[in-house]
Amino acid sequence: ETIKGCNKLNGIKIDSNNKHFIIRNKIVYDSQQKTILFYPRGINESYYSIEEGIENIGRYAFSGCGIETIVIPTSIKTIKESAFYLSNRLKSVTIPKTVTTIEQHAFAFCESLEEITILSENIKINEKAFYGCNKLNNVMIFSSKIEVENNIFEKCNELKQVYTLNELGSDIQFNNS
Repeated sequence: ETIKGCNKLNGIKIDSNNKHFIIRNKIVYDSQQKTILFYPRGINESYYSIEEGIENIGRYAFSGCGIETIVIPTSIKTIKESAFYLSNRLKSVTIPKTVTTIEQHAFAFCESLEEITILSENIKINEKAFYGCNKLNNVMIFSSKIEVENNIFEKCNELKQVYTLNELGSDIQFNNS
């Protein structure tokens, strides 16, 4: 959070003796390299694939970045609070089956986000996880167990329907009217 809003920042240097953080390819990870903590906003790439083995996407890790396409590997378990907050170029997201939690505001104000596919087998989606995603119009959830808090799609003005597959395999449709 300390350096969010530094839109031209394209890298960080950390002392090699630092026991808490590691930098690889300009990206900051925790010392165990299990959580991606910060993707610099000034990296001018439209595509990024998170490395297999990373288990968590940290708070504000991709906040405000210019990525259009993100590949989330099957090693990811948690997408932390505001992880993609204000990532205005992000167009679609596929959540792999291993993700168990999407925390509040994880994708809030991703104004170009149009499509979400959730493949998780057992997932909890926290309050306002997709708040203010104005162009969001297609949500597909293929989860056998899903726990949803209030207002996960609040202010998603283009969203008319959410399709999901329940435990018995029959389609359930939620309407946003």
